[in-house]
Amino acid sequence: MILYDLTLAQKSLLELKQFYKDTSISVLCGAIILDKHKDREILMEAARLVLRKHQAMRLCFVEQDGAVKQYVNEEYKEPVFEQFGSLDEMRAYADKLARVPHAIDGSFMYEMVVFEAEGRSGVILSTCHLISDAWSFSVIASDFIEFCGKLENGEEIDIVEQLYTDRLANEEDYVSSGKYARDEAFWLERYGNCTEKTIVRNSGNAGSIEASRFVTHLGKEMKERIDSFLTENKISLTTLTETAVLIYLDRINPDNKSTTIGVPVLGRISRYEKSTAGVYISTIPLTVDIDGGLSVLDLLHEVSASHHKIYRHKRFSYNALLKKLRGNGGKDRLYKIRL
Repeated sequence: MILYDLTLAQKSLLELKQFYKDTSISVLCGAIILDKHKDREILMEAARLVLRKHQAMRLCFVEQDGAVKQYVNEEYKEPVFEQFGSLDEMRAYADKLARVPHAIDGSFMYEMVVFEAEGRSGVILSTCHLISDAWSFSVIASDFIEFCGKLENGEEIDIVEQLYTDRLANEEDYVSSGKYARDEAFWLERYGNCTEKTIVRNSGNAGSIEASRFVTHLGKEMKERIDSFLTENKISLTTLTETAVLIYLDRINPDNKSTTIGVPVLGRISRYEKSTAGVYISTIPLTVDIDGGLSVLDLLHEVSASHHKIYRHKRFSYNALLKKLRGNGGKDRLYKIRL
């Protein structure tokens, strides 16, 4: 058995998992609901093929000499089958599954459940964030649907394993490169003297992951107006959302000259990685000086320009930056809100 170090993305998520110990903060759960009923054995075999194809699904984690290591299990945990009386019952089952954390004890870090409900079929997948991210779910869904179709048609399926552990070699090359040194210098220059904190009101339930979700529907007319505005001004929906959050944070931090949030980075560099399940995603800090004299459109363009600037240095680990800043007597973190 070969024990591997964690990737940079995994190390960041491990800190989150360990901080919120025994909670489901690092559980990702979703379901694929197919349009119609499919043969149960075809679904089960398609699920098995997904587990065989994506190495990351078979990663297991153990502690050794105070450090967490990972290894690849050549076997996989067999998917299970559930019959539900309704889709609502299925969703309630998935909700319970999403609340069950995965232990670092050498066991598998996923649950895969093939189901039937209301004359339809599908699969529920619950994973630890250490082996997957949101992009992984889209990759797995695409493969699962493709495998179902080929199995129904009696086509031969040749599985080529997608290796997540290749990421470790890629990161070693990056860390020893001149690009890494330039990225490090960029972030240290940007935040070496940063002392401002962008704060939010504390609910008083520190250490808990419980939160209330607010959902609203904008309506067709509002959506069309937003789409038209974004297209006309060449602004992405992501930039619009981030700018709205930045404006709010600026208002509740009136003494700050700048506002900082964490923004997601896909982290997948190559086409191969974009078709591979695993955890690649990370976050990087985005800081904007919000001038009260700016129009909203000007601010949107400023946020967009800031994106382009920091994304050129997106491979540098946020955790590595924090360690450098802490070593220089800097702050413990740069933001409390991330999207």
